[in-house]
Amino acid sequence: MYLPHDFFRQLRGEDIGWFGYKTVPRYLDNTAFTQLVCDGWIGSAGTGDDLVREQIDASQAWGRDLIFAVLLGESPFKGERIKQRLVRFF
Repeated sequence: MYLPHDFFRQLRGEDIGWFGYKTVPRYLDNTAFTQLVCDGWIGSAGTGDDLVREQIDASQAWGRDLIFAVLLGESPFKGERIKQRLVRFF
């Protein structure tokens, strides 16, 4: 479940209990989120880092499983990635 920063803060202020698929009205699923990251439409940098750190700490304190990924360096645009895949394929 992936949530935009502002929407996440809004939900934290409401009494919804635990964040879950039945209690959060809208979210991005794994497939949609991954595609948006790969295409360079979304990501976190600068001021978002503190909130990410807070959530990682909270998840660990609650004994929850967590997967966290970081992309460092430059990433080619989608068109270039597709072109590279096609060249390797043929």
